Amino acid sequence: MIGTPVEKSLALAVAVVNKFSHDLIAKRKEDELDGKLDVLSWFMNLTNEETGEPFSDEYLRDIVMNFMIAGRDTTSNALTWTFHLLAHNPECLLKLREELQAHGIDTPGKHPTAVQLKTMKYTEAVVKEALRLYPSVPRDLKMCVKDDTLPDGTTIKAGQIAAYLPYSQGRLEKLWGKEAGFPHDAATFYPDRWLNEDFKPNAFYYPVFQAGLRTCMGKDMA
Repeated sequence: MIGTPVEKSLALAVAVVNKFSHDLIAKRKEDELDGKLDVLSWFMNLTNEETGEPFSDEYLRDIVMNFMIAGRDTTSNALTWTFHLLAHNPECLLKLREELQAHGIDTPGKHPTAVQLKTMKYTEAVVKEALRLYPSVPRDLKMCVKDDTLPDGTTIKAGQIAAYLPYSQGRLEKLWGKEAGFPHDAATFYPDRWLNEDFKPNAFYYPVFQAGLRTCMGKDMA
């Protein structure tokens, strides 16, 4: 509204991603959509249940942006921080490689099957621990739709914003450090915590993928 530097940067970013999305949609419209299995083509083949018309370019743009930001960017963030942490913790990298070798997927071009992934407990622990320290969505905001009271007694009025920070919560000593019975401080990369059968934090304790009705659809993919 008043053109602050942040607003100018945001306007430029929105223009860039809008052009990318609209160019992608325009190019896809030139193609034969039958038989295509990608998400954009699938939505372009659907019609709006209320109007019976194909979805607008603006609606398709929102679909593209949702998958770019919520799907692609979060995944790349998770991978980047995971490899960063493994590079700084060679003992964890060695254990991860041993698990890959045990499944015969330690050479270029090899990848685990869905069945194998369910048995790769250390790999899963590494990813969970990386996301604890560096969640792909480090801060999230919720708007209160009606007056409410939080469990600690804090009152929130309709229209107010409540923010929670998975980044900060994942570094609390009373949840993840020695105060919680772990052998290291909360800032320490410690995948083995997830291998303890007695340690099964719920989504509100570990809100990396949100919780309740807003749980991330991409959790299992991640």
